[in-house]
Amino acid sequence: MRKTPAALFGLILAAVLLTGCPAALHGPRTTEYYMPEYDSPSFESRPPAPFTILVKSFGAAPPYRSARIVYSEAPFKRNAYHYHQWRSEPADMAAYFLTRDFRNSGLFSGVFSYDEESAATRFIFGTVEEFYEKDGPDGWTAVFALSVTLSSENVPQSPEETLFQRAYRVERKCRERNPKSLAEAMSAAMSEVSRQVILDVYQRLAAPAGPPGDERERGRADESGR
Repeated sequence: MRKTPAALFGLILAAVLLTGCPAALHGPRTTEYYMPEYDSPSFESRPPAPFTILVKSFGAAPPYRSARIVYSEAPFKRNAYHYHQWRSEPADMAAYFLTRDFRNSGLFSGVFSYDEESAATRFIFGTVEEFYEKDGPDGWTAVFALSVTLSSENVPQSPEETLFQRAYRVERKCRERNPKSLAEAMSAAMSEVSRQVILDVYQRLAAPAGPPGDERERGRADESGR
């Protein structure tokens, strides 16, 4: 006997209930969003460097150009969670927190973000090179790497306008194997990188100016000593 549409629907519904399909029983899975949180680094009282800083919009390496949390379970492999994401893309978060920390440091005459109009005298460019969860037998690790360029011009057109280029990389262990612990560890890594970037920029700008080319030579010496 031919089954009516209503009967067919009843059979399908019964099959779904018997198999315990999670999507049918509990609805679609919701996405959880995470955001780094940390206090701005504190610094000893020093006279502000007589420069106004503009932190430009940051870029990111190809694997980190979305808000999905990236993880690696083995070398040469990168995957991303579907239901665990950052609230914003890593480049935007890195630029925001670094701008905030520069401003709160009190070490510069003024600090502005890329979306604020200002008569800046020094410019910071950045690229997020790594921003991911590294999984290993001993637990998870947050990895944050940022390359930074300090320039005397908004659009550098000559080597003399680049005051230094440096790369920063920090790993921090997660307390547990879950995204919240990853966000905590990433926050600690970002705080450490931010502190070092601010100190490096301040030391460069507060130092007496040397002859042309002197800064590039000193920058290469600093890099070799890291």
